[in-house]
Amino acid sequence: RLGFKVRIFSEDGKPDFDLRKVCLIRAFEFATQNGIEQVVIETDESILLLEKRFLNQLFKEREWSGIVGYDHKAKHEEPLIWVSDAVVWCVGRGGDWSKLAEPLILRNA
Repeated sequence: RLGFKVRIFSEDGKPDFDLRKVCLIRAFEFATQNGIEQVVIETDESILLLEKRFLNQLFKEREWSGIVGYDHKAKHEEPLIWVSDAVVWCVGRGGDWSKLAEPLILRNA
């Protein structure tokens, strides 16, 4: 066993940044409900400032400071981003690829 799982947060039918915001909210809700202290977010330079503003406001509204933290990192700075990208690619590809990724996916109980 590899000792980690990937939790996939997805949302359909929204523009890209709105979609990302919904997924970030769900990810941080999951983190706070499951005792996760740090979330690593893949850096997207094109929206980084907007995202930081959004997260700062979200953390104030939800009072998450001190409960969970986050850091933006590029793929080359955090190899586990490669794993999550690969798992999501497999799921999107479907078929045997999706079946191969299944053991790494954390599903709702």
